[in-house]
Amino acid sequence: MADTKDLYMEQFRSAGKLPTGPISPWPQGRDIRTIDQFEGKGGKENANKVKASAFEQLKGLGRTAAQAAREGKTTPEIRAERLETCWSCQHFIKDSSRCGLCGCFMKAKTWVAGNPNKLCPAQKWNR
Repeated sequence: MADTKDLYMEQFRSAGKLPTGPISPWPQGRDIRTIDQFEGKGGKENANKVKASAFEQLKGLGRTAAQAAREGKTTPEIRAERLETCWSCQHFIKDSSRCGLCGCFMKAKTWVAGNPNKLCPAQKWNR
């Protein structure tokens, strides 16, 4: 009997994913994984939808605006560090540059100075 990894490598040999459809031998309900995910290089899916409701997003915007009015702007170095943290976060929505947890536009929110625990809902901006 062949090793499981060998079977997957044989299945993914062509383009990384096998086709699905009514005439395909590949079952439609089967979980399709890429070679990178099988070998442990991937598997962490990024968010594609904001989880916060419209009301929660408005409350968060108000809190962020109040903190921006009190604390002002942060340094470009801290902003760059925060943006890099957001880009690597599993909650970050790349298409719109938004946080999937709070719905904020991160290119703007990373400029706000103050308590990072109150700004990042995942609390990943701690230094």
